[in-house]
Amino acid sequence: MPVRSLDVNIKTKLVLIILVTSLVALLLAGTGFVVHERMRLKEDMAKDLQSLARIVSGRSTVALSFGDPGVAEANLSALGVKPAVVSACIYNAEGGLFAEYRRGESCPASWPARQQVGLAVFGEQFCRMAEDIELDGQHVGRVLIVASLAELNNLWRGSLIAASLIVVLAGAIAFLMASRLQRVISAPLVKLKKPSRPSTAARITRCAPSATATTNSAH
Repeated sequence: MPVRSLDVNIKTKLVLIILVTSLVALLLAGTGFVVHERMRLKEDMAKDLQSLARIVSGRSTVALSFGDPGVAEANLSALGVKPAVVSACIYNAEGGLFAEYRRGESCPASWPARQQVGLAVFGEQFCRMAEDIELDGQHVGRVLIVASLAELNNLWRGSLIAASLIVVLAGAIAFLMASRLQRVISAPLVKLKKPSRPSTAARITRCAPSATATTNSAH
């Protein structure tokens, strides 16, 4: 194999090894970041909705006790300052719809049997949070808040794009550094593979006729 071809082959392999290793590490780190960011956004949204549900729950005990849906609807309408909230519902102790606020999604006429209380339920498009409404330790109703996941998905897409750009940029930097650093390893290896030239004494010895051959020629 020519020395030049061997030199290029070693350099290419070293660059590929360094680049592939760096890209795998970057992809794993980027994936972990994106997954963590998704979980963090969902957790923040769940906490926010739970706080809103508890506030509405605390303010709706009097309305449920006196059977005044107007007051309950006024409490729910305060959620209009939250763009993500598409509907909010208050149900009485029997599970019937008592008051509602909606901005796209309507409230079920009766309490959803599968809805869990105190736990955020994430679907494909919405997140639902429910809390009990209690008065003097007695259950008087429930509140249900439904929020759109559009804002959360937009934030997550932004994080995904940012992570992708970081991986691409870091990959380009890794390629440039690998192209330069490979010389530190490839140079000694290429020198070891180069064929050694015979010394001057060895060349003279091979070229000079032997004494025996000279004597035989003379006879």
